[in-house]
Amino acid sequence: MRCVHRTRRRERTIAPIMAATISLAAAVLLCGCASTTTSESSTDPSQTRFGRQLEVLAQREASRPSSRAREAPAPPGVDSALLSPVDEADADAHRSLSDVVANLAAQRNTTPLVIDETHEKVDSIAPPEALRRYVAAREHRLSGDLRSAVAELEEVVRLDPDAAAPWRELGDAYAIMGDRLMAVASYREALRRDPEDMRSLVQVGLATLDRRQHADAASLLSRAWLKHEGQDPALRHIISLGLGRALLELGFISAGVEALAIAADLPDRYGDPTIYRSELAEVYRDRGDAWREIGDAATRLGRHDEALEAYDNAASLPTLDPGAIAPRRVNAAMQLGRPAVAAMAVLGEIISARGQVEDRHMRLIEYLSQHGGSSAIREALASAIAEVEASLPEEERLLASGRLARARAAALSSDRALDILRDRLAKAPADESALADLYRRLDPDDVAGLLRQTIQLVQAAPLETSRYAAALLRLPPSAELLIETYPTLRLRGADADAGSLLLARLHEITGDVDAASAELRRLIASRPDFAPAVAALARTLAQDGRRTEALELLEDLDIGEDAELRYASAILLQSLGRHAEALERIEPLLDDEAPLGAIRRATIFLRAAEISQTMERWGEARRLSERAVELDPTLEEAYGFLISLHGPGGQLADQRRLTDTVRRLRTAVPSSRTLRWLRAQDLVRAGQFDQAERELVSLAEDDPSKSVIELLVILWMRTGSEERAEQWLKEKVEQRPTDAAPRLELARVLAARGKGEESAQTLRDWLEMRPNDLAAMRRLEAVLREVIGDVDQADAMALRRMERSGTPDSIRGAMELAEILIRRDDIESAAEALLTGLRGDGAVQEDDAKPLAQLANFFARSALAEDLDPMQGAAILDRALGKLSPGELTLHADLLRLLSAIGAPVERMSRALNRAVRQHGDQADNITNFAIGLLGESERAEDALRLLEGRVQGVESPNAAILDTWLKLAAYLRDIPSIERAARAISDAGLGDELIRINSRAPRSRLGEPRATAELLYNFAQSYSFEGMADDADEVYRVALRIDPTHPMANNNLGYRMTERYEDLDEAYRMLQIAYQEEPDEYNVVDSIGWVRYKLGVFHDEVDANGDVVREGAISLLRKSTALIEKQPPSPVRSYGQAIITDHLADALWRVGEREEAEALWRASQTHLEALRVNQTIADEEFRELAESVDAKIDALEAGEEPAIAPTAEEFHEMNGNGAGAAVRSDREGR
Repeated sequence: MRCVHRTRRRERTIAPIMAATISLAAAVLLCGCASTTTSESSTDPSQTRFGRQLEVLAQREASRPSSRAREAPAPPGVDSALLSPVDEADADAHRSLSDVVANLAAQRNTTPLVIDETHEKVDSIAPPEALRRYVAAREHRLSGDLRSAVAELEEVVRLDPDAAAPWRELGDAYAIMGDRLMAVASYREALRRDPEDMRSLVQVGLATLDRRQHADAASLLSRAWLKHEGQDPALRHIISLGLGRALLELGFISAGVEALAIAADLPDRYGDPTIYRSELAEVYRDRGDAWREIGDAATRLGRHDEALEAYDNAASLPTLDPGAIAPRRVNAAMQLGRPAVAAMAVLGEIISARGQVEDRHMRLIEYLSQHGGSSAIREALASAIAEVEASLPEEERLLASGRLARARAAALSSDRALDILRDRLAKAPADESALADLYRRLDPDDVAGLLRQTIQLVQAAPLETSRYAAALLRLPPSAELLIETYPTLRLRGADADAGSLLLARLHEITGDVDAASAELRRLIASRPDFAPAVAALARTLAQDGRRTEALELLEDLDIGEDAELRYASAILLQSLGRHAEALERIEPLLDDEAPLGAIRRATIFLRAAEISQTMERWGEARRLSERAVELDPTLEEAYGFLISLHGPGGQLADQRRLTDTVRRLRTAVPSSRTLRWLRAQDLVRAGQFDQAERELVSLAEDDPSKSVIELLVILWMRTGSEERAEQWLKEKVEQRPTDAAPRLELARVLAARGKGEESAQTLRDWLEMRPNDLAAMRRLEAVLREVIGDVDQADAMALRRMERSGTPDSIRGAMELAEILIRRDDIESAAEALLTGLRGDGAVQEDDAKPLAQLANFFARSALAEDLDPMQGAAILDRALGKLSPGELTLHADLLRLLSAIGAPVERMSRALNRAVRQHGDQADNITNFAIGLLGESERAEDALRLLEGRVQGVESPNAAILDTWLKLAAYLRDIPSIERAARAISDAGLGDELIRINSRAPRSRLGEPRATAELLYNFAQSYSFEGMADDADEVYRVALRIDPTHPMANNNLGYRMTERYEDLDEAYRMLQIAYQEEPDEYNVVDSIGWVRYKLGVFHDEVDANGDVVREGAISLLRKSTALIEKQPPSPVRSYGQAIITDHLADALWRVGEREEAEALWRASQTHLEALRVNQTIADEEFRELAESVDAKIDALEAGEEPAIAPTAEEFHEMNGNGAGAAVRSDREGR
């Protein structure tokens, strides 16, 4: 069809067009796709043509249209606004496109943001620099360097502010970059300078249309339309699409139709060159919707033949809402008196969908059955649907058979339809939709008849009793009336057994669990091997909170090879919270060899996915639900499950997978409830509340599911329509008294309106009918707590709910129970309840993280205050922090406090510390020091060191602070092996200088490794010495020398101590030689090596044949040391050093016969010591020993006796270790 004009109605084309549509769809159905259809198969009616009877009837209607069809109401799915005809007196509605465009183009825009016409076009010569930059910008844009192009163009418009072209180019660049806002702003600037610039007119016109400024958009696009001839050929379609939509909004209906028809009149492939590729692509994408809009407008004009032709075109193209086309096609055909053509339109869609009849198709078939005229059309449509089913490959036929059976039933009269539906339920007992269709066709006033029909279904599929009872109770008879009528049936045999199952279920629904249990026990007593009765009793007991009895029955249940019984028992285990057992029970049914059809197996896979999700096995849940989709591509619930997994906030949020899932759903079920539901959610989020309300009400009228009604009520409450919500919900409660969702939402609305008591009574009434409805209990609890303010009653209801559902084994349930018990001052039970919930493998949901942290904090405070056993408090914190990521830092600190208080093993403290550091890495040092401090306060320094050492070993790059703490703690404990490990870690990390800067007044230490670390150890060894821990000092000196064998002062001090003890003097000499080589001018070192030479008996220098000194003797070295120390500034340390060195030198001189000088030196030493003694500057043990030795020597001299000088090594050993005459002193490190 090229262009739709009022004068070109072609009624004769309608039936052939519809027949061709069906033929093409049939070819696709039989051969896979249209491109593979051979000429032979497409022309053979026996292979490709379905609904030949409908075609014959349609041809008859061309000459004898049906007046009854013309008088029929609008079909379901047609918006009432579509039906409002245009007044013949409305001149604007009937004006032609050329007339309207001419008028609008002459008008000026009302929105100053669009065009400022006061700006005059200036024909000036652009500055050379502007021209140069303009050319450069175009080159950048052509090369793809858009940022550079924009930068150049912005400079151009600054240099040449009156030129339009640079602004247009700037708009183009921004458009390519995807910055639509800046692009439109630039095009507007171009229009200010050149109001006739075509590209700017088009772009600003379309942008104005997007902002729903229809009058301004129509004016701009009309001006563009008048100028488009002779320009880019794509402009004809681009401008007319936007112009047509603006004109329709302004009431120029006929002109809008003309414009849209021009836009939609595109070839399948566009051959002409164009610079408007992206805009033209959008027109191609919108063609289907453009044809639909043409059809809608033609319908309002009363031109139904044009409308039908437009809708047929729309049906062959993609549209935003594919489900909206079929009802419109049916409406147009019915308005023309062509019900057979309408039936062919529906049939064509079913064929194109490969037999997958959607709910919208079902409603249209029912509509045609009621309003389509003769029974011949109904029979022909049912026959054609049967032909479609027969043509499908077996696998596809099995998937589509349920919906096709329902479609055939929808087309036929009640008796024939009931037979088809009963046959369908015999093959697929769990087909909810077929079940609903069956009960809709039954007489609701025939209570006995309803019971007999339900009992027949139960007898065929006893495990589906609950399903059948629920369907029965959607009809007006109450459960009480059904129970009252039941005895009048006088059932026997198998009917009586099935009747007992149904009766027990009805008793359970009314809340009479005892009567239900008694009925089932009587049945089991008469038929002990009747497994469905045992399963029913187990479920009844579970619903009554008698979980132990229910589980015992399930354990004794003989499943055998009965797949359905296995599935039913798995569902029961799931309801009892035994998810792992339920999954294990269901596992054999997931095998490809399981004796079940694809549709049933798809349902079972979805159930397994739901159980896996409950167990937080997200990957497994996704795999199982994907398998469900593979088995039944039309299973909307499986797509919904995947959408919830992959959507924002889902456990496996993934935009790519989400998009793929929605795409597959749209392909498999184009007008699915799930897609409608998603669209309604999008409309709510976008604030398009009117459209959202229409969509949600439509969904709720079809099936008032919980999620749909909840969102509808939220919408009403958000828009201040609570009264409307209350009225609608009360109607729904009256219409469907056994549905939970309307009642629960009614209670919520009543509570929101301040009608707390009425809300609570609504829920109490429901709980009398459904005493085990946990959601109703939770809602009543909220009303009692938050609206009425009766906290005690709310807590009692919560405890009742938890008792019904069993011990809360989820974290959320455990938290809820703990909060109730805390309010009742039972802290110990509350703690045990929370601990029980935390012991499982479940993860904490995002919404529960903060409440859990608050509870953990409460129990921590209680334990620290000794209101709760600290061990229990620590257990709660430990498990809570294992679930929270990250847990609050205060919780980690409290756990460490409690662990320290209860004397927990260091391994447990270490685990807690490492977790805290992982979650709060920026506080690692503070946390570590805090933990060490706790252990220190508990006098567990050894454990503190183990904790710290383990912490450091778990860090890839430990910092200086923590290594410093380790070294100090190890030194404090005199743990030499740990000191060495700390030192090696410091050296490996290259942090010795950093630690020196931290611990001394040497902020510029640049010793480097390993010298810096050895220097640290040397300082710690000195500290040991000063504290009188000489042996520990020696060990640390040795560690320092293992780190750095050439460290001078470590060699000196350890070598000197060995010399004083006459211990391995060769080794001492080696060490002191190293020290002397490193520090030849250090008086301590020179004294030490002189003193070891003394002990070795080397008093004089050793010379070679030339008289050169090859090794200095003790006297030379000690004189040198004396000279070196005299260069030091006066101080007690220098005086003390002089006393020691002069004593050493005096001993050496005395030994070689220079006795006068020796005596003078002893007296000098005594003078130094006396001065120090008077000033009380030095008074340690070493000082006293030295003073006593010097005094004794002088006393001996004055008495004419031989002074006791230090023996050589040889003399010392000759004395056999008795120390006679020896003057062995302590070390003198640090001088």
